[in-house]
Amino acid sequence: MAAAAVAVVVAALVVAWRRRTFSWLAVCIVLLLLQPAWRLAWGEIINGSRAASSDCGFGNRGESIFLAATLGAVLVMLIRGDVSKRLFLLRLTVVCWIIHVLVFLLGISQGLSSFLFAVFSADVATQTLGTIEAGAGRISRYTIVLTVCCAFLYILERRRRRVQPSPVTGGIR
Repeated sequence: MAAAAVAVVVAALVVAWRRRTFSWLAVCIVLLLLQPAWRLAWGEIINGSRAASSDCGFGNRGESIFLAATLGAVLVMLIRGDVSKRLFLLRLTVVCWIIHVLVFLLGISQGLSSFLFAVFSADVATQTLGTIEAGAGRISRYTIVLTVCCAFLYILERRRRRVQPSPVTGGIR
């Protein structure tokens, strides 16, 4: 997934270069740096030993898929050019909460595991279920940070509107 994330960032760089607007690139770079694959690479550099396996585990795999999908969404927003970063953050936060609720409800009802084991082989079903459940656990950090950021931006916007002079009276609202 890290290779896909790098490809998306390169595509975003090309689109930004053509439009001469680089504000979304900061978001892309941050999402690229959060990829779990870099943790494996830094572990090799710091410890001086190569990992026995390139499998980064269920949690890292789910987190990597989420970050790559988010980068894809940023690329779409960059191509469209008509969505603000604040609205994008709000939508991303809502999607994160929906993922958590769905994983929680499907975990309680055992509906997802029943479906996966009925349709796929036991190995594929186990891998998919582990990636979804552990990945949702890793996404919780991002969900909390995004929720706090959206709340902070909302408070700042409300404060700005309250302090802004009224066009009718010229005074503070």
